[in-house]
Amino acid sequence: MDGSSKSAATKYLATQSDWSTEENRKFIIDFISSTFSKEYEYLCENKADFVAQFGESKVKRTLEVLTDRTLL
Repeated sequence: MDGSSKSAATKYLATQSDWSTEENRKFIIDFISSTFSKEYEYLCENKADFVAQFGESKVKRTLEVLTDRTLL
């Protein structure tokens, strides 16, 4: 895990004008790694859409992990 997949995902998302597609939300939920990112802001602003696609527990767990990383 050298971080290249996260970098590739970030570069991919930068080319997308619509992050609301199921594919783009999957990229975000799979590769988000910081609370200090556009992806995190998008997730928080569109939490209901992520919950509808991935379920409450996955979204909650993702947010918990990101928060823990920030606090450490």
